[in-house]
Amino acid sequence: MKNINDFIPLADVLVNELSKQINYNEIDLKQAEEKILRFIYKIGHLLLDEVIHNIKEPTYENRIIVDGKEAIYRDMQNLHFKNRFGEIIERQRRSYKLKDDKGGYYPLDEKLGLDICAGYSPLMTYLLSYFGGCEPYKAASKKLNEALGFTVSSTAVQNNSELI
Repeated sequence: MKNINDFIPLADVLVNELSKQINYNEIDLKQAEEKILRFIYKIGHLLLDEVIHNIKEPTYENRIIVDGKEAIYRDMQNLHFKNRFGEIIERQRRSYKLKDDKGGYYPLDEKLGLDICAGYSPLMTYLLSYFGGCEPYKAASKKLNEALGFTVSSTAVQNNSELI
């Protein structure tokens, strides 16, 4: 399912299915909540993916000035990051080469706040750095995996914690 409208009829089906399973003692409330959360994660990902694909590039100029340095349009490159729903979002965005510098510049990344994130959305980066700042990275990763319902490596916790 790639369209948010595909999920609307499934909500009623899910409610009926979960009610029946609880009534017949096939699952408990915790398991029902987990199934609902997975359903909501799918919807959340689709919504965020649509939002990201509807955002316009901040600039279409071939030459821009970034922190006092000239940047020249290079090409279109993939933007990809893992969102709070455990899924990867990808889209094309403009890439600029900083003149007399090895670095690149991506205006859309800056607009979205992804320029300070290491492969994750800003909310995920916040969560990774919050947990990573409170305890060892491996322990933080384990707690995040349990709380979020998807896998986050201790390396991701470390990288994002060190960036913030």
